[in-house]
Amino acid sequence: MYTNMKNTNALINQLKELLINKGNPKILTDCTGSKEYESKRLVFNRKFEFRPSVIIFVENTKQVSEIVKFANAHPTEIILRLRSGGHDHEGECSGTNTILIDFSKLSSIQILENEIYEPTQEIYKKLIVGPGARFINIKKELDTQNIGIPHGTCETVAIAGFTMGGGWGPWTRLHGMACESLIGATIVLGDGTIEKLSYLDGPKSKKGKLLWALRGGGGMSYGVVTELVFKTFKLPEVSFSFTIKFNQSYTIKIGDKEITMKPIKIQAIKVLELWEKAINPSTLSGLIGTNLKIETAHLNNYEQPDSNAYLKCQMNGYYGGSEIELKKFIKKTLGEDVLEGLIFKHDRVIGTDNSSRNYSNTYNWHFESWDRTISNKTNDKTYIINLDQDGPAPHKITSRMAIGNTTMNYGWDNTSRVALIKSLQSSKIPDCSDASLAHGVHTYITLGAISGKYYNNYEQERDAIGSSFPYKNRPFTIQYQAWWDQFLDRDDNTCLTDEQQSKEMIQNRRFVNRAEDWMEDSRDYKIPHTGGAFISFKDASIPTSTYFSTSYEELMNIKLKYSNDPNFLLRTRKTIL
Repeated sequence: MYTNMKNTNALINQLKELLINKGNPKILTDCTGSKEYESKRLVFNRKFEFRPSVIIFVENTKQVSEIVKFANAHPTEIILRLRSGGHDHEGECSGTNTILIDFSKLSSIQILENEIYEPTQEIYKKLIVGPGARFINIKKELDTQNIGIPHGTCETVAIAGFTMGGGWGPWTRLHGMACESLIGATIVLGDGTIEKLSYLDGPKSKKGKLLWALRGGGGMSYGVVTELVFKTFKLPEVSFSFTIKFNQSYTIKIGDKEITMKPIKIQAIKVLELWEKAINPSTLSGLIGTNLKIETAHLNNYEQPDSNAYLKCQMNGYYGGSEIELKKFIKKTLGEDVLEGLIFKHDRVIGTDNSSRNYSNTYNWHFESWDRTISNKTNDKTYIINLDQDGPAPHKITSRMAIGNTTMNYGWDNTSRVALIKSLQSSKIPDCSDASLAHGVHTYITLGAISGKYYNNYEQERDAIGSSFPYKNRPFTIQYQAWWDQFLDRDDNTCLTDEQQSKEMIQNRRFVNRAEDWMEDSRDYKIPHTGGAFISFKDASIPTSTYFSTSYEELMNIKLKYSNDPNFLLRTRKTIL
């Protein structure tokens, strides 16, 4: 929206009057001195400080339709932004001088039983959910029904942007990206018309094409999604969550005693190779999902990176099977010595009535932010991995995708591993004493497993429409991360006193620019057998076509032909067109 406040105020008043008869949603405006506005304008990445002209907390599809129609009446004066959870890493879910449509109130969660999945005649439970619903709330509802969807690992992420970006998480190996389970949606197109999409629509029809695009083709480009429909799956009867730490000391608490565990010393490149072995689809096991975190290391000036460095690593995962089977899997894939470092929690067990229940009998499927800090406690002699509450903080992220080995092409190999490990060592990385600050500058990578049962058998698993997610044949994602000033919890409450926060913020300043410079280096670092990037790990410097790869041309055609957006109101820097 232009900054002529006379015109801006007139438009805001017109829009308010229009929406009064459509349920009168809450509207916050800038320049009113509102504390609520100052709080609600913020996004998860606190590196960005945007000031939308208007924030509209929509409550139904008709309100969204009216806003879009109003924007079309003023196409040169209005810029639209959409925010479901606010976790866009480049802040494209908001903007200064924009009309921001916020979906936090459009967050209902409904589960329907005895639905029939037409392609297989399977009986399943259907999840119908608003775009603003967050995983912390969605999971609670699903857990009570012993069902799941391919959710993510951060509690405060909302379902819409996550799904349309693909949606990686702990279920990806077994059930695919979240977008693969999206079987329907309600969407407001660029002219304000409302469409209902279904997996039963013809693959070549307008609705079928739009659903294909929503399944991994990014958010906002094709319309404003106001409802999502998922096919759920049954949770495993017996399962564990586990973590294994390498090249670092850690303590566990047993009763009132804290015991320091002996570090498992393995070169990071060997840990990486073992992890790759664990996620190989040919490795028959109950491994549901996993990621691998590898921390960076500081180099002195003129010091060269070492491909055999003992970098701190942490493997996290979910396993479906008994404790004996879990330990057998760890021993076979990672080695007997690694068993000593296995920390696990019993998530679900068989009850005396042969029904599936969780270990604490509260139907709470264990769920953690794998790539953030994890601490250890005990519960009935079984180690618990505490949840991280993924509080907002300034950060920078970039990504790339590993290219797998096939019978036709030679892909990821030891030259790739060597380059990856070397990319994590730099003089721009804070040294150990600085990086160990509780809320200091943290730099690391996380590798997220994609390869597994689902994509190995994709043609048998998919419906007629399929998905636009372009990286189905890649073994894993590679996500470079830099975080600083992590002072807030998931509810935006400070973890420190004002004095502590000021002190640490100033301490961090000498490292933040260098950490971001390291991210720039990492984006361009030559790592053989990598290519592409994952839109959910958005980096403004990566071309849009790179994110959508082989689907890009078709996604552009769908945008132009079916989005009904002649004024191109549905766009940000990384949308299609």
